[in-house]
Order: sequence, then C-alpha cells, then structure tokens
Amino acid sequence: MVDESANANYQVRALTRGLGVLACFTPETSRHSLAELAKLVDVPKGTLYRLLETLRAAEFLEQEPDGTYTLGIKAFEVGSAYLSKLDFPQASRRALEELAADCRETASLGVLNNGEVVYVAIERAQREIGIQSQIGTRHPASCTALGKVLLADLPDAEVVAVLEKAGMPELTEHSHTSPETLLAELITVRRRGYAVDNEERAYGIKCIAAPIHDAAGRAIAAISVSGPSFRVSADTLPELISAVVAAAAAVSRRLGFRQASQPVEAE
Repeated sequence: MVDESANANYQVRALTRGLGVLACFTPETSRHSLAELAKLVDVPKGTLYRLLETLRAAEFLEQEPDGTYTLGIKAFEVGSAYLSKLDFPQASRRALEELAADCRETASLGVLNNGEVVYVAIERAQREIGIQSQIGTRHPASCTALGKVLLADLPDAEVVAVLEKAGMPELTEHSHTSPETLLAELITVRRRGYAVDNEERAYGIKCIAAPIHDAAGRAIAAISVSGPSFRVSADTLPELISAVVAAAAAVSRRLGFRQASQPVEAE
C-alpha cells in the first residue's frame, strides 16, 4: 500500500526545491551553471539535474550552448501575469514616461517586499550618464528613496519589525544603520510627502521618491527620479521634487485616491 502522506511530503519538497532554483535567477545574475546552482540551493547534483530537466521541459528554464541555464518563456509569462493583475503599473506608465522626459533622468516604479524595494517599471531618459537599474532589481528599503517613502506609510513598530528581519546594510557612509535614525527621518518624510536618497545606496547617485496611494489611501507603490549627484543638485532638487510629487499624485488620482492638495515642502 502506498503511503500517500509520505508521497505528498516528497512532492512538496520537490516543488520547494524547484521554486528555490527559479529564485536564484535575478536581473543581476541571469544565468547559472549546474555547479553554481548546486551551491546556491544546497541540493545534490543528481537531484538538481532532474529538477533542472523538469523545469527545462516545462519551459521555465532554457539551457544555453555553453551548458548554463537561464529563465525560459514560461517564467516570463508567469511574471507578466503577476504584473497584469496590478492596476498601478498600467496607471503609472504614462506618468513614468512623462516624468523621465521632463526631468531628463531615470524614472522608476517600485514596491515594498520583505524589507526591500523591487523595481517593477523603469523609464530611461537616454542621457549620456544615467541610472541603469533593471526591472526586478531589489535594493534595501532603508537606504533608498523608494523604500523610505513606502516605509513611512507603516506604523513605527511595523517599520522596526521589517528592518530587524531584512537588516540595514551600510552600503555607503550615508546609509542608515539603526532603526532610530531612520524612524527620525521618516517623521520628516511623512510631513513632506516625499523621500530623498542622498547617496545612501551608492556614491554619486541621488534619488527622490513619492508614494502612490490607492483608493483606500494605502501607499501601494512609489515613483522616483534618480540621477548623478552632479545633476541632482541643490539647484535642481526643488524642481525634481515637485515633478515627482506631481507624478505620484496623478497616478494616485487614476487609482481613485482623493486628498486635498498640499504645498510641497522643499529640502
């Protein structure tokens, strides 16, 4: 007699391992060898090879001529299906394009996930020096404008819980490394309605972000403009802040959010 519970446990474990393999592929590391994946997911090579062949047959993975693996068309379709269920990427597309064109910098749309910001849309302004993040890129919320403006929508206790779980890496000397200093800044972010990344994630890069609210008033995403610090300067910052806040407000209105307008407080 077949032990159905044992068989079910095996199937769940195999699925978990397969999903773990797919999670190894990111915009920064889009291909892996069998040996690399074996180290990343801590699975014996024989077992891993069977998982990879199953994923390849289902078109979630493709094998390149050099033997390495990359994501396949089915992975793209699943990711596209996730984005299609969200209203804000579609509602924000025009605002993102206009923001990038008006500011002549890179405009991005991000969401908060497990203490990190995930980029879900990017529009580049085709300047000679720009920010080259990719859709799907993740950065710590504690040292990004997108992350800080989304954290500002949460109660302090929840912010602390998120930071304790995700960590607060010191990417530059300007990065927040303690919840106390970040919470103090979030008070200002809430009052102003926008956040600034002042070379906190990377030297030479500055960013301004404002929240996108849904009809219930929740900050479900944020929109930003990023550029080299010599262009995002004290002279240009007020104009960039106004543009970002206006773009976020326009998308929020399309999503049904209604709030009396407030004057933008400068840095």
